[in-house]
Order: sequence, then C-alpha cells, then structure tokens
Amino acid sequence: MCKTLIIGYWSQDAVIESILKKIAFTIICLLIAGVLNAISFHGIAYGAKASINDIRINKENTHLTVSFRVEGCFTPEMEKAIKKGAQTSFTFLVELKKIRKFWIDKGIESIRIQHKIKYDNLKKVYLVTLDEKDDNPIEVSNLEDAKKYMASVENLELIPVKELERGEKYTLRVKAEFEKVRLPLRLEYVFIFVRLLDFTTSWYQLDFSI
Repeated sequence: MCKTLIIGYWSQDAVIESILKKIAFTIICLLIAGVLNAISFHGIAYGAKASINDIRINKENTHLTVSFRVEGCFTPEMEKAIKKGAQTSFTFLVELKKIRKFWIDKGIESIRIQHKIKYDNLKKVYLVTLDEKDDNPIEVSNLEDAKKYMASVENLELIPVKELERGEKYTLRVKAEFEKVRLPLRLEYVFIFVRLLDFTTSWYQLDFSI
C-alpha cells in the first residue's frame, strides 16, 4: 500500500514538472517572437531609408551606359559586423524597356550585378568585388572608400546605342537588394545586424529618348 502511494506521489511531481516546463517554453517562445518582430520592424524602417540617387544615362558612346549610387544603405551596426568579418553583398537590378503608348512596354535588357565586401583580417584591408568590373577583388585600406565602391555603379554597359531607335522613348528602372548573409560561427551573436540587410529599395525610374 505504501509503495503504491509513493509511486503516485512521484507521478504527481512529474506532471507538475512537465506543466512548468511547458509554461516556461511558451514564455520563451513569446519573448523570442517579440524580439524577432521588433527586429523585423527596425529592418523595414531601416530599409525605407535607403534610396537610389543620381541616375545618369550616357548615350554618346558606342554603348548605352548607366551610373547611379545608393544612399542610406549603411548603419553603424552593419559597419561593425563587416569589420568583424561578415561578408555583405548588394544586388543591383537594372531593366531597360521601350515605352509603347497603347501596349505594355517592351523589355529590351535586364541586368543583375552584385557588389561584395569582406574584411581581410590578415592583410587589414577590405576586399570589394564588383561584378561589372572583373573577378579580382579591389583592396581598400579604409571602410569609407570601400563603402563608396559598394554603393556606386559607374558606367554599366547595357546595349549598343545603334540598337535603339531614334525618336522612340525608353525607360530605365533600377532597384537594389541588400541580402542577408551568414556570419562565421564565432560571430553569430551579431545576427541582428545581418538581418537588417534583408530588404530591397523601391524601383527608381528614368525616362529618356534617343
């Protein structure tokens, strides 16, 4: 009889412990969800600040080229993550279309390029790779100059000017995406900063004629 009571007592303790664990787990999940929502909100607010400016088209040479820059795409937190070894990439989307009055615009060219940056702790330099240039990273000694390379696109070739029709109107659209990257394991504690990179700008448009 006593043995049965002892077993029952242990079973009751186990049930209480299980309930407490479930309550604790639920509280932790709610806290994590709240933190992630806050991070997402700040990421959206931060993304809304980034913009593409100074879009310039050059149609005087053999190829139509475009230049532009992104502003508001770096924060102190991002810079801290980069300095600690996080590889960051910006993706730029460029679309060229022919404007048609009574029909949808005709797509002519679509280009996707990336700019990547990573700090080399051994050489103490920033390695910047620009798709539109070549595969050889540019070594930059200070972050400010590296940021200029990352946020600027200069004379990106689109198509030969001779392929465009004189008297016709065209539209050029540009968009930037700031992609989430993964840090080395020793740097996972700054994942919040990396999350801020996961957004896109609006499309920016410039109309022109030949």
